[in-house]
Amino acid sequence: LPPNPASQVKLPVKSYLISGGGGFCWLEAASGLANYLEPDIDLDKFILYDHPTLFMAARDRNQRYGPGLSMIHAFVNLGYTPFRGATSPIHPPQNIFPDIDPQNFIYFKNTDEEFVFMKKLLSAGIVPIIGISNDPFENISGGAFVSVTGYDQNGVWINVSPPSEKYAPGKKYFLEPPDRYEARLVSYDKFRQVWTGEHQLFWFMKTGNRKTEGEIYAENKKNAREAPANMQKTIEFLKANGDLQLFTYSSDTPTAAALYRYFQKKGNPDLANQYLQLANTYESPNPKDGRQKMIETLTSAYPSISKAATMWP
Repeated sequence: LPPNPASQVKLPVKSYLISGGGGFCWLEAASGLANYLEPDIDLDKFILYDHPTLFMAARDRNQRYGPGLSMIHAFVNLGYTPFRGATSPIHPPQNIFPDIDPQNFIYFKNTDEEFVFMKKLLSAGIVPIIGISNDPFENISGGAFVSVTGYDQNGVWINVSPPSEKYAPGKKYFLEPPDRYEARLVSYDKFRQVWTGEHQLFWFMKTGNRKTEGEIYAENKKNAREAPANMQKTIEFLKANGDLQLFTYSSDTPTAAALYRYFQKKGNPDLANQYLQLANTYESPNPKDGRQKMIETLTSAYPSISKAATMWP
């Protein structure tokens, strides 16, 4: 990195607008960053590189219950080494961030030191992803992951998804590739107000070659065939009052949508329709919360997952 950051930087990174809710802000930021770094990697390809058919039925340092989608794993498959910085010296266990080596968890003494480091990253063309506590533009509470794409004398450029009626919760946004959005400028004071807690900072360094699409397809096919049995084990785990903190989430519409579009392009409408049905299942409203909602959602998704497992060519 340069010894001193540039006076100002603004990198042309666009994020993907997935939906008006659902907790996939990290996917919006990460897929947009991947497309900036590797222009042939769009949202759907990014998801394919993230083992979207993986469904783990056990959890150790490299496993987690629930769908396997996470931004870090995709970058590893694309040939990048991930890093995580924070102002807390207590880092999460490896089953939370299984693809980050222990030596790549970086501790900063304070936010000033970390912010200077962030500016050096941007000066070197490296776009970080951070965690924020709420939307600084709409004053909406709730944490999110966003890309930091630049800074100048007035503030910091961050990619926070704008409000959109088209992408409102419950809308069938997933039938087409998603729209894109650009960064907006937030003042330094406001930025520091929303970049709180441990001040999470993720960045990725290109250190190797990406896996081929053939390798990724073979891994996804293997995982898809194993998914029904693993999903059933996970349902049993939830019914047996297993620890919900060991469970990732029960609804993953972006994955199902990407696989629907992928097999549509491959000329396999029958398999595409299984993933379309899965996407519709995930989108169905459910008034119940918590464990029971997870069980019901996974039980509803099981027929599509099970049938799709037998159809991968």
